[in-house]
Amino acid sequence: MLKKLIALAIVVFLLGWLSHTFYEDITLARATTEAEQTAEPFPSFTPDFAGRERPSPADRLTVNDVHVTNTRVTIDSVPGRVYETAIFTNTNSMDPLIDDGSQAIQIVPKTPEEIKVGDIISYDSGSHGTIIHRVIQISKDDKGWYATVKGDNNPSPDPIKVRFTMIRRVLVGVLY
Repeated sequence: MLKKLIALAIVVFLLGWLSHTFYEDITLARATTEAEQTAEPFPSFTPDFAGRERPSPADRLTVNDVHVTNTRVTIDSVPGRVYETAIFTNTNSMDPLIDDGSQAIQIVPKTPEEIKVGDIISYDSGSHGTIIHRVIQISKDDKGWYATVKGDNNPSPDPIKVRFTMIRRVLVGVLY
């Protein structure tokens, strides 16, 4: 009886491993084909299963800055740093990270040098109000510094160059 159980466990393990390997190969091939077809000039933030490293937001809080107890969560304030909270509406552009009712902790940046590729920023778009998207590229032109941004769930980048003066906040945490 024990031998049959061990044999069954081995067969189940091998079937699981083989199906995972087969699925991963198909997904990687599909991701490569789609990437070649779209040929974006900068990294896409569309989730895939190829396990590629993608830029993450810059670390602005250390483990020692955040304190959790049974009754509250506190963040030690960095001198001169302004923390703000925000609640988001459901536009689907930043799914699955930010959705309807998600709450965030944000900081107000002081200089363009604080903004890094991978950061999630909120910016004043003018006619469309405040938008929160991820920085996918930082560049300079004849008008100076700008960021290219894209919603994680959007197929293409936002059509405007986001100047530092348009940036309102940088996301440092999301609360669900």
